[in-house]
Amino acid sequence: MGKKKDTEIINEWILLEKTEKNRNHENRDGYMTNLSRNRYGEMEDVFGGTKRHRTIRAIQAFDKEEQVKVTMETVHATDRKNGIRYFLTAFHNHDFFEMIYVYRGQCTTTIEGKAGTLYEGDICIYNLEAVHQLGVEDENSVVFNIIMKKEWFYNTLIPLMDNTNSISGFFVKALYHIASPAGHLVFSLTEGGESAFFLNKLIAEFCEKKEMYQNMIYTSLSGLFISLARQYESRIADRSIGEDKVDVIRIITCISMNYSNITLKTLAEHFNYTERTMMRLIRKYTYRTFTDIVTEFRMNRACLLLKENRLSVEEITAELGYGDRSYFDRVFGRYYHMTPARYRKEYGK
Repeated sequence: MGKKKDTEIINEWILLEKTEKNRNHENRDGYMTNLSRNRYGEMEDVFGGTKRHRTIRAIQAFDKEEQVKVTMETVHATDRKNGIRYFLTAFHNHDFFEMIYVYRGQCTTTIEGKAGTLYEGDICIYNLEAVHQLGVEDENSVVFNIIMKKEWFYNTLIPLMDNTNSISGFFVKALYHIASPAGHLVFSLTEGGESAFFLNKLIAEFCEKKEMYQNMIYTSLSGLFISLARQYESRIADRSIGEDKVDVIRIITCISMNYSNITLKTLAEHFNYTERTMMRLIRKYTYRTFTDIVTEFRMNRACLLLKENRLSVEEITAELGYGDRSYFDRVFGRYYHMTPARYRKEYGK
């Protein structure tokens, strides 16, 4: 018997959800639907107090080691048994990115008060903190949620992608709150086959959970975003972004790739700015200082290395560009309220 195709694995998962009653549906209890037990977040006012939404944080939505997670939204066998033919999520937002993929049928989505419909083959990427609602109104429709921690973008995607393209620009602006980024991006898989390949591979890997499946998911997700970036650039004739804003995206990406030894002086020289101008640009578009951003990249990398348990704390200190272990301990402690050694003990593999 030959190896199963990714689409066969996905369709078997769907069949189980559609036919087996009383399955443990994680998205029913864990994702913010009108059928959930509402155990995430607190109610907050939004849109001038006329509507309310719940806020979900990454610490609630992911297991300790997870960076990327997939859930399925569809009407299940147990739902049909209980007379449920559709569902609508509560209005909610979160501090991680979410991507909706309409695998079959269609769904409705409302983002920052604007309603629309997504059809089979459509992908919608929600921005950080964007208030949104998802509706599956047809019991035959199947929608996948792919949720992604910010740390994955810091450590993997941003350094990997061409820092001038619109996809990386979307994520960099979201991560650093630059110039009020758009609430979402929408793509159609009918425009290119390679995006569908990476997306189906990602879902199938999550479903099967074979050895090193998380690594394969990260690889597939990177390939997907590169593919979408190509697709996005090919359909845009005119960029409406100002030149200085393009530069600040490049600046952030440059810092992300050189955080262990970069200085404000070398950064300014690289972009032909004075140090004073560089400080002003960073503050204007990120509301942070150069040191804040460098430290954030270093701390994200520190967490990753501590979890891997491959290098000693002294070696990590040197790799991050800190000359002194005690200073690294103090900076790490301000961020995470524990020492690097204790963080490794609690979260290391």
